[in-house]
Amino acid sequence: MDKLQYSLRDFIYALMALVLPCCFIWGIAILSLNLFVVLFLAVIFLYLGIEINYLLSKFKSPPPSPLYAFYRLMSFLMAIYIFTVFMSAVYTSEIIFLSDFAIKFSNVISYFAIFCTFGIFIWFLFEVVFGLYKYIKDPVKITNKRELFEAAFILFISLFTTLILPDIIFGILYSLSLSLIDNKILEMENSIFEFSYTSFLIHYGLPLNSETIQAYIKLINEHTLNRVLQVLHIIICEFLDLTFVAISINYFLNFINSFKNSGNKGAS
Repeated sequence: MDKLQYSLRDFIYALMALVLPCCFIWGIAILSLNLFVVLFLAVIFLYLGIEINYLLSKFKSPPPSPLYAFYRLMSFLMAIYIFTVFMSAVYTSEIIFLSDFAIKFSNVISYFAIFCTFGIFIWFLFEVVFGLYKYIKDPVKITNKRELFEAAFILFISLFTTLILPDIIFGILYSLSLSLIDNKILEMENSIFEFSYTSFLIHYGLPLNSETIQAYIKLINEHTLNRVLQVLHIIICEFLDLTFVAISINYFLNFINSFKNSGNKGAS
């Protein structure tokens, strides 16, 4: 009889499945353990975000690779949110070592969470764009009209995503970074749309005629964190425009050449 082989990941997942219910029960029974249960949840979501590709690959029909990026983003954001809740609770608690640590390094922890959030969203952006371009089919390999339509549709979606998604992502990051200066920003209606539009104007260097947009740009230029974010925004958008947009144009020209070649063969 063959022995079952288990990987290290399988042991980790089994350990998580066993420990999590125990921690939850202990946290309810002994209130001082609630903080450690919360911290353990943050670690679990962090690990799930790192191993999301492995987990989704176990399904019989795995989702498209761009969705992997979405699930990873949600897991990492949950980990940061739960960790923030943990640190806020520790800050107001009377646990000598932890509360002193939270008070002393509160600024460092805050900036660490902010930069981690920035990094997660930027990683999500690249993972979606790279994932989409994996599905673009070489025009030479297209054999029928259905494959031609699918290839053209994926090419359009990839190009549209490359042009629009960076500004949406950085619009979200601008709203988060500016909310540290003014808490009312997140309470605004359509704040994501407003800052995505602002991000779009910064990306393409369009004129800033609105007084509201000019006020946002002034806030961005007056604070170091927002300046760093703006520099990252411009560099990443230029990189994507010069690489993936160029790849899309190259595929489009190959489509045209394939049509010409098929027309010449038909005429001959």
